[in-house]
Amino acid sequence: MSSRREPECTQQRLIVKDDGTVILLLGVGAVGKTTFVNSAAAKEALEVNHTLSSHGLNVNHYTVPHPDSKRAFVFIDPPGFDHSTVSDKVVMKTIIDWMKNACSPDAHFGGIVYLHNINADRFPAKNASKFQIERLSHPGLTSRTVIATAKWGLVNQEHKSSAELHATELKKYWEILSGRGARVGRFDNTKASAWDIVDTLLSGQEPLKLNVVQEELDRIHSSLLEKRKQKRSKGGFFSFLFRLFG
Repeated sequence: MSSRREPECTQQRLIVKDDGTVILLLGVGAVGKTTFVNSAAAKEALEVNHTLSSHGLNVNHYTVPHPDSKRAFVFIDPPGFDHSTVSDKVVMKTIIDWMKNACSPDAHFGGIVYLHNINADRFPAKNASKFQIERLSHPGLTSRTVIATAKWGLVNQEHKSSAELHATELKKYWEILSGRGARVGRFDNTKASAWDIVDTLLSGQEPLKLNVVQEELDRIHSSLLEKRKQKRSKGGFFSFLFRLFG
C-alpha cells in the first residue's frame, strides 16, 4: 500500500494559516489549472471539493503537501475566464466572494499562478470587459505572481520551434509585469515543473496578508464594471442626441 499522503479537502470550516499557504490558480477555461494540481499531487484524478457560488460556478480547493518540505499548500481552482456562459466580471466576483467566505483573515496567501495556453494563436486580447493578468498592479501581489505557459504536451515536434518562439514573444509581451516583479515560467504537466513554479513564487518572500489580495481583486473587478458602464453611458448619450435632433 502506498504511503503517499492524499490531498485533503477542508471545506467544513474556514481556511486558516495553519492549513497551508494559499495559491490562487488563474487562466481561461480548460487551460490546465486542475492538471497543475494533479501534477503537484502526483495523482491522476483528485477528489474534487466543490463550493457552489451564487452564480452556479464551482470553486475547488485542494490541500497538497510539498514533496520535499511537506509544507502544506492550498491550491484554489476557480472557474476559468472567457467562460462560455458568464462574463469575466462574474468570474472575478465569484473568486472574490469565495475568498471572503471560505478563507479566514489570518490565512497566508502565497501568490498567483496564471496559466497561459502556449498553443493559443494570438496574444491575450485587450478588452475592457476581459480580465488580463497585466491588470495586476499592487507590488506585493505582482512580485508573488508567476505567469506560466501551459499545454506544452499538445505541441508536436513539427511545431516545437514555433512554440518556443511564441514563448519568447510572450515573455517580451509580459515585460510590464516582469518589471513589477512577476516571473515567467513553464508548466509541462510534470510534478517537477509544478513545484518549480511554486518554489519560484515563494522564493525569498513571506506570505501576503489576505486583505491585500482581496482589495486588489476588488479594484480589478470594479475597473471591469466601470469600463462597461462608461461604454453604455456613451452610447446612451449619442442615442439621446439622435432621438432629439434626428
